[in-house]
Formats: sequence, C-alpha cells, structure tokens
Amino acid sequence: MKRFMSKKLLVVGVAVALVIGIGGAAFAYWTSSGTGTGSAQNGTATSLLIDQLGGTPMYNSTIDPSTYDWSYAFVPSTGTNEFGNKINLAGGGGPLSDVVVAMANFDESNTPLPITLNIFNPGSWTGPGSQPGSLIATDTQTFSIPAAPNGGYYGTTCTAVRVTNPNSLCGIANFNITFDFSSQDITLPGTVVYGIAYNNTSVDESLNVQLSNEATQVSVGSDADPGYLFVSTLSGTDGATGGSGGEITCSDVSATFGEYSTAVNPTTGCGETTSSVAPYAAIALIPAVEIDTSTMSDLYPGGPAQPINFSVTNPGTIPATLNTVTITISSITNQHASAGPACDSSWYTIVQPSVIDGSVAAGQTWVDSPSGASIELQNLPIADGLAADQDACQGATVNLLFTSS
Repeated sequence: MKRFMSKKLLVVGVAVALVIGIGGAAFAYWTSSGTGTGSAQNGTATSLLIDQLGGTPMYNSTIDPSTYDWSYAFVPSTGTNEFGNKINLAGGGGPLSDVVVAMANFDESNTPLPITLNIFNPGSWTGPGSQPGSLIATDTQTFSIPAAPNGGYYGTTCTAVRVTNPNSLCGIANFNITFDFSSQDITLPGTVVYGIAYNNTSVDESLNVQLSNEATQVSVGSDADPGYLFVSTLSGTDGATGGSGGEITCSDVSATFGEYSTAVNPTTGCGETTSSVAPYAAIALIPAVEIDTSTMSDLYPGGPAQPINFSVTNPGTIPATLNTVTITISSITNQHASAGPACDSSWYTIVQPSVIDGSVAAGQTWVDSPSGASIELQNLPIADGLAADQDACQGATVNLLFTSS
C-alpha cells in the first residue's frame, strides 16, 4: 500500500526569494507544466489442461449441482473423520481411472486442503462398526477450495435472501474434486468400500460433502448395503444419544472406520429426517461420488460407438471460461501391416461433446462424464463384390486431440 505524507512535511529543494507584500510574508514560485505516461497490463489466462477419462462410470451418485438439497460437514461439528459407503460397481468392476466427489463450501474462505480418497475390499458384516477389508488404493491431493459467493451462506446478503427463500443456494460454492488413479494400474472388484477423509482435524465445518438420495439418484451401479454407511470419528462419539457422531448413523460411532445403520431413532429424532418433530421420516442419504473406469471397449467395423469422457483442469489463479470442447483425430499409430490401404481417420465418426457454457474455478478440475461424445469405426460398404479392406486398423491406436474454447 502506498503511504501518503502531509504536504506540509514536504521540502522542495529549490532556492526561493523572500518578498514583502501586503498581507504579510509570501514565497515565490515558478509556474511549470509537464506530462507523463503509464500503463496497466492485462493478464492472460493459463491454458486449460484436458485429460481423457475412461469409458462410462462404474458407479455414479452425483447429480446436477444446482439440485443438491443436503450436504455433510466433517470436523468439528459432527466429529467425523472419514465418511463413505459400500457399493456395487457396474460390469463387475474394472480398471480404475478416477474418483469424483461432489463438494460444497458455505464459507467465503478458500484455504487449500489435503483430502484423501481410500478404496477398500468390502469385508464382512459382524455388527455395527464392522470394518472394511484390505486397502486397495489410496490417493491424497491438496485441493484449492473455491470461496463461497456473496460473502458465504451465513453472510449478511444470503441470510437476508433466505428470509424469503429458505431453499436458496445463495452463498454456496458447488464444485467437484477429482482423485486421479490412472497411474496406479488398479483393477477394482465388483464390490468396494470407499472413504473420504480430510487431513486436518480443525477444518472449518463449512466445507461439506454433497449428499444424494440412495433410493432415486444412483444412476450407475448400486448400494451394496442400503440403509448403511461407513463412518469414523476423531475419538469416538455417542451417536445413539444424539451426539455429534450420530448425525448420519444414530449409532455409537468409534474412531475406527466402520459400517453403521442410518435408521432414524424415533425417540431422539437422531439422523437425517424430513422433520424436526415426530413422526420422523428418514431420508436415505449417501455421498455424491462417481467412480470411473480407465478403459474403453475396442472399436470394430460397424461395432457400437464408444463414449469419450474427459476432465478439464484450470492450473491458473483466476477462473477460466469453458464454452465447448472439440475432439478430433490427430493421428493413427501402430497400424497393422496390411496389403490394403492405410487406416484412415475418415473411417471414424466422432460425435462431439455437449455444449458446456460454463467456467472452471482456479485450481479446480471439472469432469464431463458422460460428455455425450463418442467414436465409432464405420463398416465401409462393399465395392465390386468385395468387402472393403480395413485390416490396417486392427490393433491401431487412434490418437485424439481435445481443444477447448
């Protein structure tokens, strides 16, 4: 900040003449003029990074960010240290590409936070608190958390808005975080347990995991144990009597990550319900998570089109506009030795992604899955009684170029 001084403290290094005039003493001065120049530099946006994801999701409970009604805070308000679910993956599992977790920030602060995503074998049920099986994969990343708009959910502006519209999303930053497992070469079984953990015991309770409805909003895969969730607390809390650990489970939750019933306690009203007074109607809530595979099925002449999904990362420090992503074939490599013609890009049909018309927050990754894009290998028509020779495409790699605008 520039510091300004009072004019009376300035000393001008110019000789002056003393003159006597009516009204007392005065100082002579010289009239002068001058000019100067300056400039303001416009910044440039950092280039977006686009990464291809695998095929269709193996599990998906995420929904349109504008339609989330519930989210779950971690420490210190609920005492929660790790939170997750036991799920069945579509197709019996498969190679793991990435995991997307839908988040919400209610506060205008945006301190970066390390968050961990763990994936376990399912384990066996032996009663409340049953632990998952062995750890399959883990990934920890430090995410830049976007600040909530309008001073935050509890700020003056949004508090006033909710007086007339209690369901307003004013002051909530809805965003996704993505854990990249593509380099770990992991194949998931058909049933897994995942857990989301904040690596900071004093994190503000305004940073929440979004929740979706177990019964109606799982679009891919399914819940392995409907009515149960996995949770652990920092030191164990008494959820059965309405303590901080029982906001979801209504159970005595321990500091060890385990599975608990989410049934509402009709006596205390503990649990996520549609009413704060009896009778209590339970809401079947689960974390909003997407688990993607890292593979696409092979292309064959006349075979089904394969989906092309991708993520867009903004490594810069300011939001970046993202209107469209265009996919083209840059080259075809590793072609099969054939006496026929070379594998040609014109033999492939690409359906472009849906228009996005949005933006990517600074330091964040936006996932487009399903994107609406796909690629297929045409079955060329018969000419002169002979089938077209497309042998050169056997085993070839079709290299794709993603361009954002």
